Amino acid sequence: MIVVGLMSGAAADGIEVAVCEIVGAPPGLRAEVLSSLNIPWPLEIQKMAEKAGEPGPIDVADLCLLDVAIGEAFAAAALEGIAHVGYYPEQIDLIGLQGQNVRHEVREDGHVETSLHLGQAAIVTEWTGITTVSDFRQRDVAAGGQGAPLLGFVDWLLVRHPHRFRAVHYLNDIASVSFLPPLSQPELAPVAFDIGPGTVLLDYAQARLDEYHQPNGHSLSGVIDESLLRSLMGHPYLHRRPPKTVGHLTFGRAVVEDLWREAGAAGLSPATIMETFTTFVVESMREAYQRFAPGPIEEIILTGKGRRYPHLMQLVRGMFAPVPVLSHEDIGMDSESKEALGVAVLAYEAWHNRPGTLPSLTGVQRATPLGAIIPGPNFQTLLKETWQA
Repeated sequence: MIVVGLMSGAAADGIEVAVCEIVGAPPGLRAEVLSSLNIPWPLEIQKMAEKAGEPGPIDVADLCLLDVAIGEAFAAAALEGIAHVGYYPEQIDLIGLQGQNVRHEVREDGHVETSLHLGQAAIVTEWTGITTVSDFRQRDVAAGGQGAPLLGFVDWLLVRHPHRFRAVHYLNDIASVSFLPPLSQPELAPVAFDIGPGTVLLDYAQARLDEYHQPNGHSLSGVIDESLLRSLMGHPYLHRRPPKTVGHLTFGRAVVEDLWREAGAAGLSPATIMETFTTFVVESMREAYQRFAPGPIEEIILTGKGRRYPHLMQLVRGMFAPVPVLSHEDIGMDSESKEALGVAVLAYEAWHNRPGTLPSLTGVQRATPLGAIIPGPNFQTLLKETWQA
C-alpha cells in the first residue's frame, strides 16, 4: 500500500509529510519512505497553537476555528507531499494523521485524563479524496493507555536488532525513549515512555543566552550549578515507573520561564543556567536508562531536535561511552521523515485491524488497534483489494 504519514510535533514548528510504501505484516512488515517534506506552519496558526497549549482556560470559539485551520493545513500538506513524489491522489491508498497536540492532561497519579489533538481528519479526507486514519492517541487513552509515545510500537516493528539491545531516543521538546530487546529474545517486551523535558529547556535558554550575549559581549562560558541540577533531578516525574507520559503543562515553556527567572534571581549567569539545563537533559537520560531499561543497552539511536546542539551530543556520547550513539541514517533510515513514517505505519496497521500498541509501551490493558477511519471515495476499492483478496 501507498500511505501518506502526516505529523506535527508539540512545538508546531512544521508539518512532516512522508509518502511511504508499506507491505507485509508483523514480524515481516516492511516500510520505505518514497519522498518526504517538511512544510512550515503558517505563522498565525503556529501562534494560535502555542497559545492553546499554554496553562489556563481556552476560548472554545478560538479552539474550534483552530481545529479547522489545522485540518486544512494538513490537507494542503498532504496534497503537496503527494505532488512532490509525482503521484496523483488517486494513487494513494491511505493517509495517517497525527494531529497537532495542544493539551496532554496527566493527573498526579500518572493517569491521563485527555490528550487533545487538533486537525479534523474529515477535512483531510474531503480535500484529498483519500481514506484517512486519525485519533491514534485518543484510542490509546480510551483503552487505558498513556496515549504516547506511540512511535515505540513502530520502533518495535522496524528497528529491533537481531542480537543487540537498542534504545531509540527522541530528543525533542519532551524527551522520550523506546527500549527494544533484540529479535533473538522475543520473550522480552519493549518499553517506551517520556523521560522528561528535552529541547524545550535548551531552546528557551539558547534564545535568552543570545539576547544576553549580543548587547554586551560577556563571556558565555558556564559551569554546572549543583543546587539547580539537584532540584531538577528531584522532580517526582523522573522517578515514576513507566508506562508514563508528561505534557507541556508540566514541562512546557511557561515552566521553563519560571525556572530561568528563579535561577537568575539566585545569581546564576545565563551561561551557567544553559550548562545546567544541558547536563540535566543528559543526567535524566542516564537515570532513565539505569532504572527502566529491560536489559543492558548496546546501541543508542538518537534523533530529534537535540542533535542541533553539539555540546549536548558531546555529553551524551561521553556519558554512554563505549556504547555507540547512532543516527537513523546509520541503520538505513531517514531521521527527518521517521516520525511521519511511524504515523503511516500506524495507519496501515489500523486498516488491517492489527495492534498499534502494547501494554508495556503505553499501559493499555491489551494489545489494541489504534485510530479512527474516515472513509474516502477509495474506501470500497481499498476494502476489496486488502480484505477480500
